[in-house]
Amino acid sequence: MRVNRSIFFFAFLTSFINLDAQEKKALPLKKFRLFDISIQTGENLTRLPATTLNDFRKLAPQSELLKNDFSSFELYDRKISAISEAYSALIGIQFLRKDKTDYHKNVNLRIGLYYANSTMSTGAVYSEQQSSQDTLVSIENGQISYIDSTIRESYGMYYSGRQFSLSTSLIFRTDTERRLTLYGGLGINLGLSLHTKTHIYHSQIYQIDTTDEQGYTNSDYIISTENNPGQESFENKSALITQVYLPVGIDLRLSNKNNFLKSFHIYSEANAGLVVTRIPEIGAMGKSSLSYFLGLRYIL
Repeated sequence: MRVNRSIFFFAFLTSFINLDAQEKKALPLKKFRLFDISIQTGENLTRLPATTLNDFRKLAPQSELLKNDFSSFELYDRKISAISEAYSALIGIQFLRKDKTDYHKNVNLRIGLYYANSTMSTGAVYSEQQSSQDTLVSIENGQISYIDSTIRESYGMYYSGRQFSLSTSLIFRTDTERRLTLYGGLGINLGLSLHTKTHIYHSQIYQIDTTDEQGYTNSDYIISTENNPGQESFENKSALITQVYLPVGIDLRLSNKNNFLKSFHIYSEANAGLVVTRIPEIGAMGKSSLSYFLGLRYIL
């Protein structure tokens, strides 16, 4: 009798567990789920357009250096590339398929924070004046030397800040069951540049060339510090930054067998895009950018 009771109790418990498991399986899936977490670090290369002297006067109206007469100066109008370190912390979200049986494995939405300490605008003006100063005759041997001088003066200016942005991108991946996958997508960063400053530098260099009768020239350089404050820095308002970019990358799962390591991925990613910076003092400014990242991704 006791045996029959035990069999009955065991059968009841087993059926209850199976029923509970079926109920759990039958629960509808959520519309989306948190799928992964990733961190990445890299460098951002930005092609900066030359900014005019008048724009920097608007950025730094208190500057004593920019009050000088620049009628004899030329604008250095070449584009300059600026490199800055960049960091991101991101989460990945997968969405439910239309048939509601599973989530999209090859498409996910990445959302996170992006930081970079970057230069957003540069400018420079320079002048060069040459003159023949004197002719010297040696008392000992009568050798003649010719002395020429060149005065080079320049003003360098740049506008920089710390960029904090909300980063969002839609990522499309190849077969996620494979250990090595490729991916690409479309992304946008929206944020602010904080602790924004305008920096101005001034230098004046005298070059004295002494040439003998044989044509040999010896050059001496003198850096002038007389009546020269050297550099100035001024605080500016926060700038609005919008970046649209195309991410492409390669992703490697650390292991296919080890239960712990197979949740970790390392990846390399490159982003090419366009950045528009809205500077309160002078308006909007566009520039191209190229970023490269190394990252670590953990599958939840």
